[in-house]
Amino acid sequence: MKDGKLKAIAISRGDLPLGRHNDGRGLYLVIRPGSQAWVFRYRDRVTGKLRDMGLGALADLSLAGARKARDQVRSQLL
Repeated sequence: MKDGKLKAIAISRGDLPLGRHNDGRGLYLVIRPGSQAWVFRYRDRVTGKLRDMGLGALADLSLAGARKARDQVRSQLL
């Protein structure tokens, strides 16, 4: 992940360790024991606090689908 983006092949192989993995523009793959989920992180315009919005489980949403969902949420927030 030299360019800062996740690779679909690394995700499908399960090469990623536990933790939060950044794909860019607020999209993260959060891997915990027993769960893998896509999360969009953004800053609330009213409070200024960081917020996490769940986009779905890795089993239900591919990398490409998660990127599309992130872009839709970003455009709605703007």
